[in-house]
Amino acid sequence: MFSWVGEPTGLAQHKMFYSAVHFGWNNTVVRVGDDVTLQFEDHLSSLPAVARIETLWVDRVRGVGCLTVRWYYRVQDVPEALLAGFPLGTPVPNEIFLSEVQGEFEIEAVVIGRATVVRAESDAGLMPNEYLSRVTFSPHRLTFGPLAASIL
Repeated sequence: MFSWVGEPTGLAQHKMFYSAVHFGWNNTVVRVGDDVTLQFEDHLSSLPAVARIETLWVDRVRGVGCLTVRWYYRVQDVPEALLAGFPLGTPVPNEIFLSEVQGEFEIEAVVIGRATVVRAESDAGLMPNEYLSRVTFSPHRLTFGPLAASIL
């Protein structure tokens, strides 16, 4: 179960936006801009996806809470031939790449937990449940790019 935190921050067509949501089952608050892990109820045995929350909103027509995320890609999600030309040498095992690809989901359809994404030069001191992000990845153009200061 979840509940919205604070007052609505905006309204557009059939969407009422919020800046944060509280999950009672694990007493976690996540906000727009936070990095999270998502695990879909029908894929609980697979590795969780990592994403950045772009928007949190209520679909006023259907009466359901939703979120829009921007996906991170894992090293194993990138073609090997492209990794051979990785701009920073060799990616580290827990490295992930922020993409422009978005997804929308009903909040109750996914299990959400906080993710720690570190922007650093190396994975030194990185804990097993933390991720390193040094570049972006475009799966449409098959290119890597710099992490802009505006998306950190």
